[in-house]
Amino acid sequence: MLWRILGGMIALASMISVLAYGFVLGGWFKPKSTLDEHLAELQDHCHVEIPEGKMPSNGFPTAVLVPGCLGSREHHQEWGEAICAAGWATVTVDSFAPRRLHGDVRLSRICHGGRPWGFVRAVNVIAAVTIASQRTELDADRVTLLGWAHGGWSVMDALSSGDVSRPTNLIETPPDWSDGVLASLLFYPYCGFGSRTERFGWVWDIPTMLFMRSDDRTVLPGVCVSAAERLQRDTVRTELSLFGGVTHWFDNSGDLDSSDHAFDQKLTRRVRSEVIEKLGNLAQDPCEAETTPIIQCKG
Repeated sequence: MLWRILGGMIALASMISVLAYGFVLGGWFKPKSTLDEHLAELQDHCHVEIPEGKMPSNGFPTAVLVPGCLGSREHHQEWGEAICAAGWATVTVDSFAPRRLHGDVRLSRICHGGRPWGFVRAVNVIAAVTIASQRTELDADRVTLLGWAHGGWSVMDALSSGDVSRPTNLIETPPDWSDGVLASLLFYPYCGFGSRTERFGWVWDIPTMLFMRSDDRTVLPGVCVSAAERLQRDTVRTELSLFGGVTHWFDNSGDLDSSDHAFDQKLTRRVRSEVIEKLGNLAQDPCEAETTPIIQCKG
């Protein structure tokens, strides 16, 4: 009798674990929408900035900016201005306004591990790239994704999206959404529990660069190292830069009253210079760039 009771308890615990996984990570019971429905929700929440000067015949190369859990902050605007000055259009994604998340709600629900999680917000990355491809002033074949913290998680999970792993609120991942994406540039992304990169890898072979604090206590760099190693094993070109002596939000010149945060102007200038150089290479034909491109030349 005791063994039957124990067996029943083990079976019940297993069933609860499976259901919990399906509910939290698998999205089994989450309503799903088509990409067109997500596009309609996000259409008015993508802020587009166009560089000055003559537009190239195919449109401006485009950087899709995906901020962290507090939405667009001062440093994202500074990044956007620098990227725009380098000749790239920018599309800044607001994932939270369509979900009616504002102010302190963002901090309490998202920054502290609440919803929406990265694998849900990933659909906004896919939608933003699709929106960019529909605008004539933007070059659909020269797109780069930039993500910060929670936004970096969202970008990574978008790139892992396929038949096995897709945003839990999306019916089907379009097979060609990333055709024009040349690279992803990620700043202190979250790679821990719930992130899909280490487990599933990326469906899309998109070269990536990660910039992180080596002893970050907000996001644990060790799991991002494991995720980067997984991508490298899968032959995705991956560059990981770990910096000591800085805080999680090292490039944020605002929000200085935030705990465990200090702006590092010198490092920010260094990283921004490196990113602008990479974008300069990506804006060219990769096989004609003067310096080593982040993407591999073919043929």
